[in-house]
Amino acid sequence: MRVLFLASLLFAQSGGIRFFTGPWNALLAEARKQNKPIFVDFYAEWCGPCKMLERRTFSNAEVAEYVEKHYLAYRIDAEKGEGPRLANQFRVRAYPTIVFLSPQGQEIGREIGFMDAPTFLTALKK
Repeated sequence: MRVLFLASLLFAQSGGIRFFTGPWNALLAEARKQNKPIFVDFYAEWCGPCKMLERRTFSNAEVAEYVEKHYLAYRIDAEKGEGPRLANQFRVRAYPTIVFLSPQGQEIGREIGFMDAPTFLTALKK
C-alpha cells in the first residue's frame, strides 16, 4: 500500500495522460527499469498552443491509453527549474516541442507545435 502511494506521487494526471513528476534523473532511471521510451512535452505557461495540446490532445482517452502502455510521459516548463537546462540540451526553440527519447535518454524524434489527438497518436506510433 505504501509503495502504491509513493508511486502515485511520481505521476500527475493531466486530463488523460499520467505524467511522471519526479526529477529528470529519476525519469531516466524509471525508463531504463521499465524499458520504455519517453516523450517529453516542453512547454511554457504563456503558450496558447501548449494549453490547447493539454486540453484537447493529452486529455483524449485513446491517446492516454496508448501512452500508458508504451511510454513514460514527462512535462517540463522550459522556463523554470530544470527546464532551461533541458530545453538547451535538446535544442528546443519553440513551444510546444515534444521530444521522443529512447529508454536510455537518446533523442529518437521530435514534433513541434500543436497536434490534435489523431495526429499525436500517429506520431506516438512511429
